[in-house]
Amino acid sequence: MKQHKNKPYKNKIMIHLNLGIYNGEVELIKFFTLNELCEYLKELDRFDCIWLATEGAEKGEILITENLETLISSVKNSHFNLLWNSPQNFYVQEYKTYEDAYKVALDMRETNPRCYN
Repeated sequence: MKQHKNKPYKNKIMIHLNLGIYNGEVELIKFFTLNELCEYLKELDRFDCIWLATEGAEKGEILITENLETLISSVKNSHFNLLWNSPQNFYVQEYKTYEDAYKVALDMRETNPRCYN
């Protein structure tokens, strides 16, 4: 588990980024501000993939995009509910195709009555 910018946790928001790349184990990285998280996400631009991002809540938002700027903009503009509870889990995973990403998103929502007709 990595802690970004090694700051103490006291009285600060903490975001736990659960980063899954290349079918490997998910890496947990801690951030204390949205800005720190966004700066780290910018470093992922070397990957040519489809990104699936979601917050830890059961009904949390899911974003699927190949545009990293769309993901970062969504974080900055509070698309995800990352500031209300601390620590907050945020999941970012890479996939080779939209089909793979959407299958995972569908699995995440199987318990939702709106998942299927």
